[in-house]
Amino acid sequence: MSLICGITLDDRFIFFSFVSFKEGKFTLQRETQLELNSGYSDLEDFIKIYIEDIDREIRNTENKYSFKTESIFLGIPCDFIQSKVVEDLVPLGINREKKITPQDIISAKKQIENIFLDWQDYPLHNLVYHYEIEGRKFNTPPIGILAKRLKIKSLLIFTKSKLVEQFESAFDNFNRNFRGFIYDALCDLASGFDGKEESALLSIRIGYKKTRVSYFLNLQLVKDRIFDFGEEEIIRNLSKELSVSEDTAYRLIFYYSSFRNIFSSKEINIKDGDKYINLASYSLNNFLKEKTKESLEKIIFDLKQEIEISALTVNFLGRFTNIDGFSDFIKDTFSLNLKSSFNKSFSPSFGCVRYGVTRFLETLPRSTSLIRNIFKIYKDYF
Repeated sequence: MSLICGITLDDRFIFFSFVSFKEGKFTLQRETQLELNSGYSDLEDFIKIYIEDIDREIRNTENKYSFKTESIFLGIPCDFIQSKVVEDLVPLGINREKKITPQDIISAKKQIENIFLDWQDYPLHNLVYHYEIEGRKFNTPPIGILAKRLKIKSLLIFTKSKLVEQFESAFDNFNRNFRGFIYDALCDLASGFDGKEESALLSIRIGYKKTRVSYFLNLQLVKDRIFDFGEEEIIRNLSKELSVSEDTAYRLIFYYSSFRNIFSSKEINIKDGDKYINLASYSLNNFLKEKTKESLEKIIFDLKQEIEISALTVNFLGRFTNIDGFSDFIKDTFSLNLKSSFNKSFSPSFGCVRYGVTRFLETLPRSTSLIRNIFKIYKDYF
């Protein structure tokens, strides 16, 4: 069996999802994680330090579960990309009107990239906000419409060509097929996106040090923010509260805690260095809920100043959100409309594969006929 591997990065871990793609359906087969044993200054430094560890993790998982990794996508964090909103009028190549074809759309988007990106820039994503023909705006590609020129407004997300070449070379040295970077926000979107055009979607990924929030309106990336909250803050607070090491606090949170309300408290006995500590599970759970609520309230308050969050579908992601009872705690505490697919299986690394293969915000629907495209474009004008 051949699978596709999606990789996403955090300050402390590398996450792997091994996904099968058959008959248009993505199925998560395995997920693993690799703890980083040192920091890195940039992605060039990262790939030099960790390419052998990455290959070893993939190879060990392949051998254990008897499959072959066909190709690899990697989620690229916001620190290592650049973006710009651009708009320009692109001629369709002739001095008379012609019916716009899918190839015209592809060529026009490529011309936009050539106009606004430098030679050393590598385009990762070209997310079109709208198309325009003689003052008429279209949210979908205006295929079949007569035009001489086509105006496009896009969000271009790009990185340096040298970085892409370094990753391709590094994976190639281990006979791995690196198929490119996927911007982290799109990994988050695709992790829970179920194919329906939801009007507004908010992805909240809680990482080790930071929380990233991505807001999509009509499947367009509108806001992308980073907040200073993550697992590390909760770990340090618990370490200070109990006067234990951060390693012990980490184990208490991820192996013994829960967000559920419990009515019969159990005693937790755990070793901390040369001593043992006793802690009531009731106290641990209450501490976790209190600190998490306190931090998320600040994030949600900030978001409410900018967007109507109650009208959004919200998708929480990250290892921290897999702690028992997290989704019910969020629903009860903040009254948010959580994704019905909320599940630990729908991770950013899974979304990395899903978006990498489909590019559903950037490609034309293959199953949509020309007649249906024309009808969709013109229906608002009759």
